[in-house]
Amino acid sequence: MAASSSLTSAARCGLLLTAALVLVLSHGAHAQGGSRAGLSSSFYDNSCPGTRDIVRRIIQDARIADARIPASLIRLHFHYCFVNSCNGSLLLDDDLQAGIMTEKKVPANDRSARGFDVDDDIKRALEKACPGIVSCADILTLAAEISVELARGPYWSVPLGRRDGTTTNIESANNLSSPFDPLEMLQEKFKNLGLDDTDLVALQGAHTFGRAQCQFTLWNCTAGQVVGVLLTAAPKAAAASSPSETLLERVLAVLMAASSTLPSAASCGLLLAAALVLLLSHGAQAQGGLSPSFYDNSCPGTRDIVRRVIQDARVADARIPASLIRLHFHDCFVNGCDGSLLLDDDLQAGIMSEKKVPANDRSARGFDVVDDIKRALEKACPGTVSCADILTLAAEISVELAGGPYWSVPLGRRDGTTTNIESANNLPSPFDPLETLQEKFKNLGLDDTDLVALQGAHTFGRAQCQFTMRNCTAGQVVGALVNLDGVTPDVFDNKYYGNLLQGRVELPSDQVMLSDPVAATTTAPIIRRFSGSQKDFFSNFAASMIKMGSIGPLTGRDGEIRKNCRRLNKKQY
Repeated sequence: MAASSSLTSAARCGLLLTAALVLVLSHGAHAQGGSRAGLSSSFYDNSCPGTRDIVRRIIQDARIADARIPASLIRLHFHYCFVNSCNGSLLLDDDLQAGIMTEKKVPANDRSARGFDVDDDIKRALEKACPGIVSCADILTLAAEISVELARGPYWSVPLGRRDGTTTNIESANNLSSPFDPLEMLQEKFKNLGLDDTDLVALQGAHTFGRAQCQFTLWNCTAGQVVGVLLTAAPKAAAASSPSETLLERVLAVLMAASSTLPSAASCGLLLAAALVLLLSHGAQAQGGLSPSFYDNSCPGTRDIVRRVIQDARVADARIPASLIRLHFHDCFVNGCDGSLLLDDDLQAGIMSEKKVPANDRSARGFDVVDDIKRALEKACPGTVSCADILTLAAEISVELAGGPYWSVPLGRRDGTTTNIESANNLPSPFDPLETLQEKFKNLGLDDTDLVALQGAHTFGRAQCQFTMRNCTAGQVVGALVNLDGVTPDVFDNKYYGNLLQGRVELPSDQVMLSDPVAATTTAPIIRRFSGSQKDFFSNFAASMIKMGSIGPLTGRDGEIRKNCRRLNKKQY
């Protein structure tokens, strides 16, 4: 913004427009948490824990037959929230006896709103799994988020708990935003619902995918089409799209195409901002040959399988999510993220296990859950998904299940064929002074923000008392477990940083980030930031996890895809 003061007004407009779009997209990807109006992302965790997986599976199946479904479902979500609020009224059919006049027949929806059959399929599946639990309103809201995610857009944690309305509102439905509305009218319609210009520009960005009937376009079927013929919403971007192209990149392609009609200064502003965004997003979307869509064709159910096994495991053991993310840390800090931590001793193959070094011995756990995930994936897609990717996905899913942020996980790692005991013996210790921690992180390309953010994983889980500040002096037996966060020990939130500021953290390596003499100008300001904003913490944690997950991956033909995460493939088992 400061830099834009020296630009022409047109260039400033281009820069600010793009910045607004990017901020809102990144807000959706990284800034989850908190509840709104009694809603919570964990609303169905006990009453119908498989809700998101069921919705996602049906949408995945539907889009195989109809690629338009994701865009259609997000449009249903827009059109029902803009009428009577987000209460599912759009889904109601005519029912004269009940006094219901459907909103499906108003001009904005008639013969264009679609995807109702997919919504019906989702509802039937949820009623079979959890009768009378999940509302149609929440189905539409979840379906919108999952549709964006499947189109390689951002994740966000969806607040749930809506109930379904019992009336429709034809007057309001007749006033839905129109493709022919002038800007001031659009702004007024959005403003009436508490949405500002940034929301307007960002939400219109959903037109980066999908189709529109030609009579609603700028060309109005003048290119010889029959009325009702479908045109892509972003034709230039669509023509250039590839399986690995992200939703964000397609939005930027549209912006850059549009900039050609602007004055040169404005065009420069748009292109400069677009280039910046692509550089920033490149780190999250294409790290070292990795891609979130790596298994889309070879093993499309990968994430769902990993998530299901972890969900089942945490029912019996609430510690599992925190244990799995710790495995990912300890794997990536040794030899890069190659799954070497999972290997057992094998003298014949020259393998000495990293599990027995002091940082892991009798404390690293969750290996049996990784084995269960691997068996399930081998059954579904033999020889396809690496153990290294299992650890990386398991870390993200564990955070999500505990109420933390989502992030799109770059995949495509292969498994290492060696271990590194020397490096494993140098893992960060709970007794390391701050400068030692900073040095260990710096050696892996991680800075102070990464250090503070990743230490934030101590917001959930347990530690053995001999590793804590009190060192079992409270009368515990050595090995007794202590909650790392005494307030919300199984929830991923930012309370850890508040505990730090109050001197109530358990691990010495956490407290030094505030008390060490060098902390005042390095880590302490970041702690205060994250304590004051869970959104800021979640955003940075997700970015740091992606950065850490990209340390030294094996890709291409390097390494192997282990059939058993504990052993190299050349062994018989």
